[in-house]
Amino acid sequence: QQPQGNTDRRPIGADIVKNIKTMAPRCDEQGVISETANDYLQQWVTQTLPKMPRPREYSFLQFRQGTAAANVGSLVAARWNAPRQRHIVITNDDGDDDAGNDDAELQFA
Repeated sequence: QQPQGNTDRRPIGADIVKNIKTMAPRCDEQGVISETANDYLQQWVTQTLPKMPRPREYSFLQFRQGTAAANVGSLVAARWNAPRQRHIVITNDDGDDDAGNDDAELQFA
């Protein structure tokens, strides 16, 4: 069965918006992310990222009754491996405690 209708994007938390708005441009300046990635992130947090229209139907959701029995053996034999979890922490420690403009190099842990 094909999906029907549309749904809104999930809301973005204020802390995430603040972090992306401040860190993404700096990462772009330092060459950590591309300008395209920075533009995407800025559009995402300002919720101006254009939505791609949903296709009328997804071919991979087409269920063929005749091939289901033939595929059961390969599905049972297949083994699923969990993807490796990856978490990147970006810190900004330039040694001062002010709330001003920090130009320190970003540190990745």
